[in-house]
Amino acid sequence: MGRKSILSCLAAVGIIAGILAKVMLPVAVTSSGKESIEVAVIMYHHVTEDSYYFGRDSISIDELECDLQTLKAMGYNTVHLSQLYDYVDSSSALPPNPIVLTFDDGFLNYKDIVVPLLEKYNCKATVAITGEYADNAADRVTNDPDFEYMSWEELGKLDKYYTEIAYHSYYSHVLSDPVTGRRGMKKLSGESNEEYKKYLTDELQKFAMRLNDIDGQTVIVAYPFGSYSDSTDGIMQSLGMKITLTCESGINCIRCGDYDSLLSMKRINRPHGISSEMFFVKNLSR
Repeated sequence: MGRKSILSCLAAVGIIAGILAKVMLPVAVTSSGKESIEVAVIMYHHVTEDSYYFGRDSISIDELECDLQTLKAMGYNTVHLSQLYDYVDSSSALPPNPIVLTFDDGFLNYKDIVVPLLEKYNCKATVAITGEYADNAADRVTNDPDFEYMSWEELGKLDKYYTEIAYHSYYSHVLSDPVTGRRGMKKLSGESNEEYKKYLTDELQKFAMRLNDIDGQTVIVAYPFGSYSDSTDGIMQSLGMKITLTCESGINCIRCGDYDSLLSMKRINRPHGISSEMFFVKNLSR
């Protein structure tokens, strides 16, 4: 991040941090007497220095760094999704003002660009991996961070303090499968419940085996394109998954003892072209 960009970001953060501190997402007690907390999940995809890619799903390195600085100034603390499960399951303590950062698809720029920034600002993130992309990365001929994906070997070397891995499908990161027409993990028209469960089971088991090869495991599913069906969450639960993520925008109310509050979680997409402070004011203010 250039010196001019850093100074600009810090100046904006200093002006707005006082306002934002008054609109932190609250801890509350529900009518059932159970503690709950509101948590935002910020959804990133692609981080680059090449303006050619800037858009809805691709932001600049400076934008990401300013986001991390702004969150720090606002008093937010990044947490892993697994920490939210521990909060629900056993009322494990969370740091003040928790927030979740997710990065979909497993681009090589996560390793080369995002991880160094997470380390610099002591932040945590979840990276959602498509198994097929990680398979193909083993034979990649370039190391272009804007085009290539991380391999299983590279995923296995990520520091678990900063990064946890989520399941983003194995072969289903397609808007319309050329053979079946399936969009993401959505159930096909006319597909039986048994057929649909087998499809979900086969892909997840293959992913779990490959993840186990690098001494990893996950209980988190990020639905590709936010495409899923009414029965998907229940099937994923039956297969041992605890947390599912959509692309629907909004804030999540996570309740102690309520495992369903971790299903179909909303995420707020972070696009290019809006300043960090305005993005967070718009999406986190109450």
